[in-house]
Amino acid sequence: FKGEKGVRNKITVAGREMHFGEGFLEVEGELIHSMLAADGKLFVVTKAGKISCFGTGSNQPIKHKIPKVSLAKIQKQNPFAKLDQTHGYALLLGAGDDLELIGSLLSETNFRVIVVDPRPEKVRELRDGRWTSAATGEQLSIVEDDPTTVILPPYFAELILIGNSTSFEPAQLKQVYESLRPFGGKLMARLNQELPDDLDLEGAKKFQTESGWTIITREGALSGSANYEGNWEESWDKRVRGPLGVLWFDDSLSHFKRSPQPKFIDGVMISTPKDWTDETTRTGKVDYRLLAPVFSDVYTGRILSDNEAPSLRKSFSNIDLETVQPSQYRPPRQKDDWKPKAPQAGTRTNPMTLESEPRVFPKSYGCDGGVDYGLLYTMRSGTPAFYDKQIESGTINISGPRSGCTNSIIPANGLLNLPYFYEGCTCSYPLPMAVALVSMPPEFEQWASWGELPIEKTRGKIQVIGINLGAPGDRVTEDGTIWLDQPEVGGPSPEIDFVTVPPLAELETFYHHSLFHEGGKSWPWVAGSGVKGLQSAILGGLKPGSYNVRLIFCEPDGSEKLPVFSVGVNGDQIIGELNVVEKAGGVRRGYVLEATSVSIGEEGILRIDLGPKTGKTVLSGINLRRSNQ
Repeated sequence: FKGEKGVRNKITVAGREMHFGEGFLEVEGELIHSMLAADGKLFVVTKAGKISCFGTGSNQPIKHKIPKVSLAKIQKQNPFAKLDQTHGYALLLGAGDDLELIGSLLSETNFRVIVVDPRPEKVRELRDGRWTSAATGEQLSIVEDDPTTVILPPYFAELILIGNSTSFEPAQLKQVYESLRPFGGKLMARLNQELPDDLDLEGAKKFQTESGWTIITREGALSGSANYEGNWEESWDKRVRGPLGVLWFDDSLSHFKRSPQPKFIDGVMISTPKDWTDETTRTGKVDYRLLAPVFSDVYTGRILSDNEAPSLRKSFSNIDLETVQPSQYRPPRQKDDWKPKAPQAGTRTNPMTLESEPRVFPKSYGCDGGVDYGLLYTMRSGTPAFYDKQIESGTINISGPRSGCTNSIIPANGLLNLPYFYEGCTCSYPLPMAVALVSMPPEFEQWASWGELPIEKTRGKIQVIGINLGAPGDRVTEDGTIWLDQPEVGGPSPEIDFVTVPPLAELETFYHHSLFHEGGKSWPWVAGSGVKGLQSAILGGLKPGSYNVRLIFCEPDGSEKLPVFSVGVNGDQIIGELNVVEKAGGVRRGYVLEATSVSIGEEGILRIDLGPKTGKTVLSGINLRRSNQ
């Protein structure tokens, strides 16, 4: 697509171009942030957040003033006066009737305050009050939900308060504690509120204040996590394991694409962007000077204020701002800055044959050849990507953002960190931003491209395999099973001897994301896809022996005549009439049919036969494991 100057600052409505800079009626042009035409009206939003709605007619405009609550009048005491941290996010679970507490949070701290309350009338009252922070000018955020069961992100809150109308069971409080930031986040409750005694909270230190509060502090790092101090050293962070999901994303802190690697220490990212706007310093092997270091919170992306993290500032603020820096920052093993060799990081056990082999995996374009951090290998493979060595995951791409020419995909502090290393790049990546990823439960959907492997390498040797019919990619699970997409659509996969009747290309496939799966048995990302109308499936290349075979079924929609069919394995019928919906308990629910001690002879072939009785047969996956493996 060709860029067009000024396209960001105009809209076209009914053939008329409206430029923000020209203003509209009484709204001055330099103040306009955006315009939107809808419902026969024009909405104009200013950079200060004022919204104006213009329509037909000559009536006098209706003006809505934002009322402000006088916080000083309702505040009697400040329970937060002695907190060592009053920046970041504060979460109040249950507003109760304590306006004084909310007033103290907004008037005496710098927190961005979020209230969770289940009562619609209380939520409406708080929203109508337009409560605003005295320090930041931000309005109070209110979520209408049950504070004991609300689902919140982990690690984000510097302070969590339990409202005077809320009580928690031990399991609920433990879940709330997971939202508390490591390295000093605090949970507060009044002394007259009974907290469960039998809590096993990682890093928790409990004490009471003279002002009548119980405070639980989450001290230290997340167990198994690690700091990263740069210099391409290994980061043995055991908490960063696939699958990974988004914890936060943000674009407020940007870096030139060839800036030095950041450091991640005790929950703080310390980064030194390059001053890439000074073109006069660029001469090839060197380019730009460094800017002053920036300190930001790894768990929210928030840029820290000048008085936060004083010890880290003392240790890492002495930066050379005068010397023009090297153009490239590369690990010693990468000899070619622009055309790195394919990654190879030691040896692995092949998940299908269980034989030792070199650890190689797919990598697309990108001048970052990758870094082996010990448990994770990360690289730019078109988009940011990683390979989890703990399970031999294959290459998992993080689509959308761009990582740096300097490797900027770093496991540390319990997260996979991708700071915003995009500035100065002309590539058309759709999401110019930073993102932090956190480990998710194994049911979470995430796909990989495991890489090419000629069929000669595995013929007669396969002992463990999963066939994931209709899936978008490959996947390796903690038990060592590699699930291969058939047909192959998600990138290069090992070549296997797998044929179906009718052929795969003629079968109807289905797929729905695992988030929309409605339970049952098996992995939701296996049952969530499949084929309809299959009569036979034949898998070759197996090592002779006795196998446990698991077949995964799912009826995806129930829109047609519900399937009932027989199932045979290597010529033996194991069920005469399988009603998938009945066995699974409904549509979009997985059902597993298992056959044990299935003999695979010298020919190394497994054959599955489905005989339709009513409707079309369905099959989502085939999983087999040689006995004692």
